[in-house]
Amino acid sequence: IKDIPNTYQGRYYYTEKGTTRLEYLPVGSYVLVETKTPKGYATAAPVLITIEDTGHLERIQYAEMGDMPLSLEVSKVNITGGKEVNGARLTIYPVDAYGRVSDRPLELHQPTTKGQYQDITATWISGLDGTYTEEDKAAGLIPDGFEPGDLKPHRVTYIPEGDYILREETTPYGFLQSVDVPFSVIDSQIVQKAEMVDKIPEGILKLVKSDTDRPEEKLKDVEFSLINKTLNKECEIVITNDQGEAQFKPQPIGYMDKDGNFKPYTYECREIKGAVGHMLTLKPYEFQFEYKNEWTNLIILDYNPTNDSNRTKTDKFLGDTDQWLEGAELRMERRTGTDTWETVDEWVTGRQSH
Repeated sequence: IKDIPNTYQGRYYYTEKGTTRLEYLPVGSYVLVETKTPKGYATAAPVLITIEDTGHLERIQYAEMGDMPLSLEVSKVNITGGKEVNGARLTIYPVDAYGRVSDRPLELHQPTTKGQYQDITATWISGLDGTYTEEDKAAGLIPDGFEPGDLKPHRVTYIPEGDYILREETTPYGFLQSVDVPFSVIDSQIVQKAEMVDKIPEGILKLVKSDTDRPEEKLKDVEFSLINKTLNKECEIVITNDQGEAQFKPQPIGYMDKDGNFKPYTYECREIKGAVGHMLTLKPYEFQFEYKNEWTNLIILDYNPTNDSNRTKTDKFLGDTDQWLEGAELRMERRTGTDTWETVDEWVTGRQSH
């Protein structure tokens, strides 16, 4: 039993139920203030207590102060859509006053349903906290940019006030590994937030255009178009230089689906204008950029298309029959001016096309 300061005979003590009993308090109004908070809890708001004069009646008056845990909402989102990424293993590490990151993950001291406590390591897999529902929408619990069916961020409760980093221990397929994200938890009853952004690698298609029969001959002024077939969108048009080279700008190799998983884009490279003296017969080149690992942010894909030069096939038959006429001398000429021609080829017919 201890005395209550500034009273004549006021005293207090702790009961078997864990409550505090105050006796012989003068009639009047008091403010109950929390001066020290357990780790992992937010400081409670002051509570006004009024002690009434009950005369000779012995009546116990009650007041209650509730403590709320410090809460942190952690989002692991895609940089393009801001939606939750599935499958990343994340861990929180404490940071001391000198900025040194602990080698050991944060241990959370959390109460159980049986009135006891348990220590839990602050590590989890993103995307396993369920999805937003229509009921969440009706209650106004869905943040801007999200909708029913989207993955929920992870909530960490009973996290002590202090400085921390959020670290990505395992990166899901199709994404780049994120850098450590520093954040602080302050004494507040409001749910605090930390966000780690994931990026998807980009890819570049490089091409060199050559003549089919003479690979050393590079073809310039050939136009190619790059199409994102998944989005049905033209990305860019490029023209080959004197060395037959062209390169498209970096493009994302994929996207994140509604379930938070990586999906590759399908692209198609089309020749839309051939080189001078060459046929426009190249088939479209369909491809996907192949994801390497979480550290490779740019993927290069080489494409070496070739084209045949303009060609004609000449057959010489006897009359209107299908019999070959051998021994005929033929010449092909090309017009070079209004009244001038030059010989392109001369040959003697045989039993085959020329």
